Amino acid sequence: MAQGSAPLDSRCFEYARSTVRPGANASSTGLLQYVPFALDGVGVAVGPNSGANATLIGGTFTLSQLQAMYSTGAPQTASNGVSYDPVDVSDPLDVPVIGSTAIHLLVPQFGSGTRTYLAGVLGFDPYFLPRWVKDRYGPGLLAVQENNGSAVAADNRAIMPYSIAQYLAQTARAGTPIDRRNGSRLQNIGGVSPFTPSGLQLNPNWHSILVREVFHVIPFAATTAGAGTGYLNDLWEIFVDTSNTPFSLCRRTSTITSWGFGLLPAGRCGAIDPTLRAFNATQW
Repeated sequence: MAQGSAPLDSRCFEYARSTVRPGANASSTGLLQYVPFALDGVGVAVGPNSGANATLIGGTFTLSQLQAMYSTGAPQTASNGVSYDPVDVSDPLDVPVIGSTAIHLLVPQFGSGTRTYLAGVLGFDPYFLPRWVKDRYGPGLLAVQENNGSAVAADNRAIMPYSIAQYLAQTARAGTPIDRRNGSRLQNIGGVSPFTPSGLQLNPNWHSILVREVFHVIPFAATTAGAGTGYLNDLWEIFVDTSNTPFSLCRRTSTITSWGFGLLPAGRCGAIDPTLRAFNATQW
């Protein structure tokens, strides 16, 4: 998204992607509109299950167990019968309770939409992380990058959130720069797979609390621009118009699903929701 106070008609800003709603920036006179176009789900990733640095997290967790670990640091017994105890990896004196295996809870870097979203679901403060939740990993304290499996591939005791849509899109484009899985794998949560049986799409029965709308953010002026030749007209045709034209994203359902997203209910894609208007003149 554009920074500073550049006017909307300067073309410094045209559109952006957001995985979170406007939140505190919502405004009935906002200069920007968040336009929903698809659904995404959030899953949890661990490292590869084979190789020299295979993950030590052999079991899966329920949603309530993940909430307990991230919010309170309490040990939880996974589906394989092993107890996993979240520890503060930066504190050598913080060792797992007797009979438990240490687990390292990771979240993406500060400013990540997934981090903010997951904090609300799992019950931790995204700005002041509990000591057992980290956004850096390894001896070099590298930042945990959103939807990049490097952290869990390097740390075989680590678990981290991961966009299911991103994982599917990266899987479909294996071997290209888009693929940042680095051997990571998405786990079931509470016995529910993040994928359909084919493994090619987001499971429509994924935990509802872990499913979110995703948006394109456009100038509010584009929401009523209609067809035409200006850039606001282009934005309207691509993100708002739902008629059967070559430009309407909402009609390109196969494109949306090919990037791992789920489809919204009828009438929601391209909808101009007044609660999703944001950033008024003073905020901009």
